Amino acid sequence: MPHSNALNRLNRLPVARFHKFTLVAVSFAYFFEFADINSFATTAPRLVKLWGVTVDQVAYVTSLSFVGMFIGSVVAGWLADRWGRKRTLTMTTVWFCTFSFVSAFAWDIVSLGVFRVLTSAGLSAMTVVAVIYISELFPAAVRGKYQAYAIVIGICGTPVTNLIASFVVPINDWSWRLVYLWGAFGIVFILFARRMKESPRWYESKGEYAKADAVLKEIEAEVAAEKGPLPEPAVPVESAPAPKTSLRFL
Repeated sequence: MPHSNALNRLNRLPVARFHKFTLVAVSFAYFFEFADINSFATTAPRLVKLWGVTVDQVAYVTSLSFVGMFIGSVVAGWLADRWGRKRTLTMTTVWFCTFSFVSAFAWDIVSLGVFRVLTSAGLSAMTVVAVIYISELFPAAVRGKYQAYAIVIGICGTPVTNLIASFVVPINDWSWRLVYLWGAFGIVFILFARRMKESPRWYESKGEYAKADAVLKEIEAEVAAEKGPLPEPAVPVESAPAPKTSLRFL
């Protein structure tokens, strides 16, 4: 098989249940990404009273969390290219959920700071891979719209978490930990991941055209069963591979 023509075969598909399920799955991960990103901010005032945390310490943990996000966003693209979009999306979601869960058992501001840095790395990495995943699976005509849908749904996680925190944090001296357990609930994403497809375009980028074609046939069969016969895809235009851009140029 010289080429599986993934881009054109995906672009000619009408939006179907396959796309809507993918949107729900990615939005679920986004929701808990946004739910978890401000967890420390909602619990810090309580920790000031319980642990005697200073404003400087709050600032350090917050700043280091952004360092974790920077590292996660840099590494995420490399991981997605090496291990695949679906696998990396699942791994990064499990990563940030795991360390959000561990944050609930922090014993001082230093341990909590370390756990938040690790959590933030996973949060940022998940965001990067989710954008790649949607861009490669959705038709070009609606790609931007569905990326926006995923983020709009996901960003609702921030006010929902703030509302939950306003109720649970004041209950007693340990209830602030429930905010981090709530952020860890995103681990349920692995149930969605079982039905998600790997990106055929990623398979193509690795030269695995047979695997790309197999996934495309599954997607096409699912969409055709719902929407009827599919139009023929455009014929790919052969072009020279784009040269790699240097870091200095960027």
